[in-house]
Amino acid sequence: MKESGLNFEDEIEILPAKKLGDKIYGVVNLSVANFRSKPDHPAELVTQAILGTPVKIYKIFPII
Repeated sequence: MKESGLNFEDEIEILPAKKLGDKIYGVVNLSVANFRSKPDHPAELVTQAILGTPVKIYKIFPII
């Protein structure tokens, strides 16, 4: 992108972050996001959300 002359900032913020205070909402940025019963790929698929769906972040689990 820089070679094309486009300016951008590559930044990811994991929620909830203390510096964000009460900003505990996010937006699904995948065409379809899977929500599972546990933070594990083989866990039961609870529901799905489509691109643009607002979500409330309750807890972040580390990706191993």
